[in-house]
Formats: sequence, C-alpha cells, structure tokens
Amino acid sequence: MNHSRAARLGLQGIALTILTACGPSRDHFEDVYADRVCALYFECEEPLISEVYESEDACYDGSVEDRQEIDCEYDAKEARGCLHLVRTMDCEAFAEGDWMVECSTPYDCSGG
Repeated sequence: MNHSRAARLGLQGIALTILTACGPSRDHFEDVYADRVCALYFECEEPLISEVYESEDACYDGSVEDRQEIDCEYDAKEARGCLHLVRTMDCEAFAEGDWMVECSTPYDCSGG
C-alpha cells in the first residue's frame, strides 16, 4: 500500500467509523474494501491476478472505480460485516469465495 493511501485509511478512517455509529461511510468502505481485497488477490492468487492488474495499486484503483459506479442504496451496517470479513480472512477463506456474497450486501439494488 502506498503511504498516501495508508494515511488516508488511518486516522481519517478511524474517525469516520466512530462518527458513523452504524458502520463506515461509503467512501471509507470502498477504500478499505479495495485495499484489503487487492492485497489478498496479490498474496493469494499470484500470478493469476497479475494477468488482470499490473500492480496492487492498479487493482485498488479499478476496484474503487467499479464500486463507485454502483448506483444503489448503500447500507453501512452491511458494509461493517463485509469489512470485518475481509480484514480477518486468510487465503483459504479468500479462495472459498463466500466473502463475495457478504460483500455484495452493502448495496441494495432492488429499487424498493
């Protein structure tokens, strides 16, 4: 992780999480999610991920961009559960892929 991203996720992220009692802001969720998932891809799925992204930073940028394009209601409580999973999972849990379902729940695209 580069230093500017680390700083952004550091104290600012802690403050945002504390201020948002129910869960993280959407921006904070997308930052932390992208950072951790990309780190796991490069730790656990190398060299396959290198065929898609040239670096962890490129993965991060692509992930944040993809999530920002989701035009759905954001649920901070669901985001909190996803972040707990991605922060604590190892390569085995990552490979199983169950986290992908949990991490789709912060976005309610039902329109209702």
